[in-house]
Amino acid sequence: MNEFMVNVKGHTVSCQVERRSVSRMTLKITPSKGLQCLSPHGVSDTQIASFIHANQDWLKKQVRLLGLSEQFCREHNSLPEQLQLGFDNSIFIVVHERAHRSPRVQRTSKQLQVYSNGSAVQVRQLLKSWIIVYAGEHLGARINALSTQHQLPFAGLSMGFAKMRWGSCRHDKAIRLNPLLLFLPRPIVEHVMLHELCHTVHHNHSKAFWALLEELDPNINAHKSFLRDTSKLYSHIPPFFWP
Repeated sequence: MNEFMVNVKGHTVSCQVERRSVSRMTLKITPSKGLQCLSPHGVSDTQIASFIHANQDWLKKQVRLLGLSEQFCREHNSLPEQLQLGFDNSIFIVVHERAHRSPRVQRTSKQLQVYSNGSAVQVRQLLKSWIIVYAGEHLGARINALSTQHQLPFAGLSMGFAKMRWGSCRHDKAIRLNPLLLFLPRPIVEHVMLHELCHTVHHNHSKAFWALLEELDPNINAHKSFLRDTSKLYSHIPPFFWP
């Protein structure tokens, strides 16, 4: 893997080059990996440098995403002091205690007591386990209410972390939600829930599917736009939990 240094609006940015079995060169930016160039095997460094330079205008529009990558490097392994959940506006103060035996999270009112060995890896695992349980209870209650309200029954609900995939619905009408939805505003979460509930009727993205979703969610365009805006999404989720 090569590395190129790129100047974007006066800032020097690292671009990691990864050669793969792809047909053409592409640029992508993720908060956890920063700027990447995916290139076919056999393409020279000179060609890659020219390709990156030719996309300067696009890079200048991605300054906010590039900033998220810097934030990830600074904060991904910093133990959180609080969790602010946009779904129900709850704020939990996180208190860390050393405990080499019986690592766990204990909740007392609006405080989470995390007993761990102090490593970011273990604390992240403990908090994610707690988030799954909390999401199952609170997101579960809301999607059940929406299911009843709109007469869109589903077979079952599970929670699972995924890289920015917020939900899925299987052919047997079992729905899976990303527990990180807890950090997003409630209208966005309900849009995702309605999206998956509509898949219990239309297991595709046909015109009939979108018509049903628009009927249930009049603000569908604003909510879809929010979910497409990576920098806006990540501003609601603590870097500690970014995938």
